[in-house]
Amino acid sequence: MTSKISFAKLLREDMKRRSWLLALCTVVFFLLGPVICLMSLESQFRRVRLDMGQYTLKDVKEWFLGFVGFNNGLLMAAVCICAVLCAVTGYQYLHSRTKVDLFHSIPVKREKFFLVQYVSGILFFLIPYVLCMVLCLLIGAFQGVVTARHVLYCTGSIGLGTLYFLMIYHVAILAMMLTGKLLVGILGTAVFCGAGTALSMLQTRLFQSFYDTYFTTVSETGTAIRSALSPIEGYFYAAGRLGTKGKFPGVFLLAALVITILLLVLDLWLYKKRASEAAESAMAFPRTEGIVKVCMIVPASLWAGLLMGSFNTYDSSVNIGWFIFGVLISLILLHTIVEFIYHMDFREILRRKWSLLAAAVLAFGCSAVFFFDLTGYDSYLPREDKIDGMSVFTSNFNGRFSYPYNSELSYNTGSEQRTLDQVNVKDFQMIYDLAEEGVKNKNLRKEVYAMEESRIAVSRAKIGETSSEEQYDNVFIKYHLKSGRDVYRRYFVNYESSEKCIEQLCSNKEYKESLFPINYVKEENVAKCTLTDRYQRETILKLTDEQKIRLIRTFREEQNNASYETMTQGPIAGVLSIEVNEDEYSTSMYQYSISRGFTQTIALLRELGNEMDEQWNPEYAESIQITNYYESGTNTPPTASFTEKGDIAEILGAINWGGEYGPVKESTDYSVEVDVTWNIDGARSNGVYYFTEGKIPECVIRAFE
Repeated sequence: MTSKISFAKLLREDMKRRSWLLALCTVVFFLLGPVICLMSLESQFRRVRLDMGQYTLKDVKEWFLGFVGFNNGLLMAAVCICAVLCAVTGYQYLHSRTKVDLFHSIPVKREKFFLVQYVSGILFFLIPYVLCMVLCLLIGAFQGVVTARHVLYCTGSIGLGTLYFLMIYHVAILAMMLTGKLLVGILGTAVFCGAGTALSMLQTRLFQSFYDTYFTTVSETGTAIRSALSPIEGYFYAAGRLGTKGKFPGVFLLAALVITILLLVLDLWLYKKRASEAAESAMAFPRTEGIVKVCMIVPASLWAGLLMGSFNTYDSSVNIGWFIFGVLISLILLHTIVEFIYHMDFREILRRKWSLLAAAVLAFGCSAVFFFDLTGYDSYLPREDKIDGMSVFTSNFNGRFSYPYNSELSYNTGSEQRTLDQVNVKDFQMIYDLAEEGVKNKNLRKEVYAMEESRIAVSRAKIGETSSEEQYDNVFIKYHLKSGRDVYRRYFVNYESSEKCIEQLCSNKEYKESLFPINYVKEENVAKCTLTDRYQRETILKLTDEQKIRLIRTFREEQNNASYETMTQGPIAGVLSIEVNEDEYSTSMYQYSISRGFTQTIALLRELGNEMDEQWNPEYAESIQITNYYESGTNTPPTASFTEKGDIAEILGAINWGGEYGPVKESTDYSVEVDVTWNIDGARSNGVYYFTEGKIPECVIRAFE
């Protein structure tokens, strides 16, 4: 028998019972919305007055667009918290036997009672949220910063916030349906909201720890999929796409809407199936206890193993002994904790061994797949006839380039991948040969690791000693398969092999045009040029716009046409620094090495009134002080001074800059620092240099014996 009590009356009663929640949501959104809006606008207009034209009303409008749009992180966090609060307070009665008996004794269908709590929870959020956003718009309109675009963004922000409120709301309700205790329900909500992100991070960490050829890459599709695994991360991802990139993630939002609807259907179905006796039990459905426990403790134990195994390791790899110990101990501890939460009885802990055994099999089975590389990840090498093109990034070559901020190869994130994606070589035999060597060397990471500028070498104990060990370069390779799939790998290869590959690639002008940073500098955005000569004297070039363009074009053309041998002639003649206007208010400085072989660039600089020595002039060197860091230990490193012209000439013939902004052929020994005091036409200055690897002069070696 059911009562004819109207839905509206039940809704009013529930809202009256939980009126404190409406008050709380109203206060939170009022503080984070209109109050902060007023305070921030006052600060923004104060900045306009003080910056004297540098910060204008246009900038205030842009800031306000983010505030009422998709860049307000505080409001987004409040939406997430309100969703959890509305779900927990609405369905917490399910965790009390007394309340369940009372509520279910009312002659009302379960579906109607479910919807009463459901709708009231939405209203508790939606009413203050929408009102406060409208108030923010009115405040902005009163201050004169609102346009039609602001109204559109605000409407979109409300729509996005409502969608993800509902998704998180449904996830929290799901946790309340599956559990019988309030604390367990809250913990379940946290698990559901964060499990996807934790699993994604775990997968990445396992790949980094066990696969020697793995390196982290980013793709739009992969990022979207990972974000979709967590409602909170998905919310911030969608807002970021709409606010920062201005791209409408239609498919992503459609998927979010479908998931939200499916979660609601699942919640309602579980509510109908849930027994009243489930209240005050840890899990409302006893058969799910073992499944839920295994799903939680397996990834958690792997995380514990990774944390314990990562201590005292040289990079992201793990100590397998400590890893196994961490997994084993965490399995036992987590099994004990979860079983105690389930039953609050220590006697029950030992009675349920099968779920622990299943978790152990899964955890150690997963570990075995990675440790023994059962998938053949590190050995992967596609057949040449399956490859459409390849690209390579070597640390010693590509790692020295500095790209403009807004270019395709900007190094803000994933510089290796950006370069690999930008350049696709169809005639890839030399890169394929490099990949073959890398596969053979797949275990080298356990023996050597990247050091300065990713050149790998064995440290020497004394100055002047040379190592008989091979040197390796850190290379990243992309296979673009004919199927359309892209595969990325990282290898350690012999340095000579890496250099030979790059030398062959640099014989192709189109390759260099797509790779060299100077080709991404927009001439119209150049603010000024600065020249640093080989004596490290810095001069701001006084050039007309036409002269700037001529200099940049000359350098660009010469570098694009230069052979690898010409580009790597050392030491360099100087450094050309180009300051570029990134936007209306900011500039960035980018630096490029001028090789001794760039005769046209050097000639043009001389024509513009700048002296450019192509060789060292020992007469300019007043004295040299050398610091030997090989013997520093815990004490102050020893130094030696040189003033004899013969010693100075010998030292100058063996040094280079050490901080070149372009390719170099010979490596640098950074353990010995050379501080030269120059005296050029009465003007004294200092420059810091380093020796070329294996070319420390005998006079220096003798000085430290």
